Amino acid sequence: LDCNISSIWELKKELEDIVIKFQLKPVIFSGIQALSNFTREEKRYKKLAETARKIYIFGFPDSETDMIPGMSPVRLNEDEYTKDIFLIINGSDYYAALLAKEIKKDVFEADKSVYKAFITFERKIINSAISSMNSVLLDKKVEIPPPAPVTDSFLAEVSQKKMKTVLFH
Repeated sequence: LDCNISSIWELKKELEDIVIKFQLKPVIFSGIQALSNFTREEKRYKKLAETARKIYIFGFPDSETDMIPGMSPVRLNEDEYTKDIFLIINGSDYYAALLAKEIKKDVFEADKSVYKAFITFERKIINSAISSMNSVLLDKKVEIPPPAPVTDSFLAEVSQKKMKTVLFH
């Protein structure tokens, strides 16, 4: 899926809304390119932090950012995932991943930059993404969360239907 940054943020919001709406307790890995982008999402992440077990915010440390309790910043070097925007939700009853890589940057208008995006609700793919994130956490000496129990997820099916509506209407 090719899209712009506004579309990526909207897709992230839709996936996060399921966590908030159903008061779920997942671990969330959120890649936002630069930690300064956290400011635009702070209010929303306060709501997520009220219910999620833990939230990791990955980004280049271009500004000092006060984290909300239950959240940990993961400070990346410029060459680590800073062209990516991602959201990985790992819960026992809801799991999803949105992975997007910037493939064409417009330095004058961010919304004209092009991203390749991928959304999945398949546990095997999500587990692979979680494994990659855990490797980064280990490298950065950040505590790794315990794994969520694996179950089939009705909520993942509901979210898939909602994403199809968002993407194709």
